[in-house]
Amino acid sequence: MFFIWKGYGILAIGVPIFISLMLNLIFNFIFGNNFYETTSWTAPLALTISAVFVYLLGVEFNHEKHNRIVIDKKTEEEIVLKENHTLFFIPFQYWSIVIFALAIYILIK
Repeated sequence: MFFIWKGYGILAIGVPIFISLMLNLIFNFIFGNNFYETTSWTAPLALTISAVFVYLLGVEFNHEKHNRIVIDKKTEEEIVLKENHTLFFIPFQYWSIVIFALAIYILIK
């Protein structure tokens, strides 16, 4: 599968994987082996936490305070250079909606 991203957009996949792995280790350490895999609420919890982190990171990464303003010497026109952080052409913070929807789907299923 091909991934198309700009900037830090690939982290929209990396953050949920990392948080899921960390919660897997924590829950299995505290409650015993295979706890994460055998309960129905741990994966949706991990995805919900991931959705919050993805949203907050996306808002920060795509905030306009990171824009650069360049002034053209000939025309004195201001040009705004904006760095976008996207995955499959979707802004980073909007992937939190997809991740949260996946968490609800897994919980209902």
